[in-house]
Amino acid sequence: MSSYRTHSKSGLPIMYLQDHKQALWEKFSEEYPNGMRRTAFMTRLQGSRFVYQDNLGGLCSECNECGYESFASINTIIDTHVEDEFSKEELTQKLNSLRRYMRREYIKDLKITSSGTPAHKSCICHCLSHSFGICNLQHFEICNGCVELFHFFDLIKNHVDGELHELLDDYLKKLISWLGHHARKFYLNTHVQVNLDELDEDGAVIIVDYKMRILPHTARETKSQFFGKR
Repeated sequence: MSSYRTHSKSGLPIMYLQDHKQALWEKFSEEYPNGMRRTAFMTRLQGSRFVYQDNLGGLCSECNECGYESFASINTIIDTHVEDEFSKEELTQKLNSLRRYMRREYIKDLKITSSGTPAHKSCICHCLSHSFGICNLQHFEICNGCVELFHFFDLIKNHVDGELHELLDDYLKKLISWLGHHARKFYLNTHVQVNLDELDEDGAVIIVDYKMRILPHTARETKSQFFGKR
């Protein structure tokens, strides 16, 4: 939900969709098979306050540099340096699947208790208590979604020259940092809600620089220039 943009007709905040409209319809029809028809569903989305998130104008510097720019650069490497068309298509599909997982699915397996305490997870990549150095339990696995990140880079290295391997290792580190960024956002968002739930009529929560403002597409400066200021 936008913190500053509103729909011109209803005056309600803009709601950003996490999937394309067709994907949303498929989920809706599966969950509510006897619900409204597809035409009515699409009509309600069209021209309303629901906007696909590709229209977001701005990103935080971490998402821009470690996430979106890294995926764009890896995609360029595949297009430029992988000659076999079948391998190129396979790598592109795996890269797109990996991007969807990291953007939307990864945080769904993070766990925090109702009191805001990080909880143990068997997958070390999802164990927030391990990230804070307070987990004494064993981690015997990496879940399929997370392990695909490492498998992808092993696979792409088999199709490109060795001189690109160091560059790919740098992109892997950036994407791992991006996962950490998502985990931090999830942790902070949860703690904000915990604090709000604990409020009484005599209390207050002050949030300072919590939400990064979104740049409109008409901004004169690029995102990198804006967030690069010190």
